[in-house]
Amino acid sequence: MSKSFPRITAMLFFTMMVAAPLASAHDDGQWRGNRHGGQSSMPQWQQREEQRRREQAQWERDQEWQRQQQEELRRRAETQQRRDEAWQRQQEAIIRRQADAQRRQAGYPHQHGHSHWQRGHRYDGPTNVVRDWNRYQLRQPARDQYWVRTDAGEYLLLDAANRLILDLMR
Repeated sequence: MSKSFPRITAMLFFTMMVAAPLASAHDDGQWRGNRHGGQSSMPQWQQREEQRRREQAQWERDQEWQRQQQEELRRRAETQQRRDEAWQRQQEAIIRRQADAQRRQAGYPHQHGHSHWQRGHRYDGPTNVVRDWNRYQLRQPARDQYWVRTDAGEYLLLDAANRLILDLMR
């Protein structure tokens, strides 16, 4: 045994010389708890500080998540508003085209000031009945006819049953 004792002593000495600097290199001043993995021997002030740090980090993550959610909602609302406005413009264009088509079909004058009324077309414009037809040098309408004055100042003789234009005076 006397021969192996110096060998064991040298190995222990060498191990301590190599392991001690490595152990001190890992020491960053933070408490790691006891050797069984628990933190029961950590001072209470340090436990409270660690808990406060965890709660602060969680609060910051929650705030960032809420900010991202609000940004996403704002972006979606803007997108939906743009879609709604585009849809509204499309609907207005459709309504205008339909109204223009009905005016053309009915012979209603366009906004340009000249008339497109023709005999045989149906009149769907405003009804300003002319009762004193002789004052405007118009012929007397028959029993089922009447004269109307258009917005353009024209006089149309209409059939009372179906509002067909029978005659017009400019």
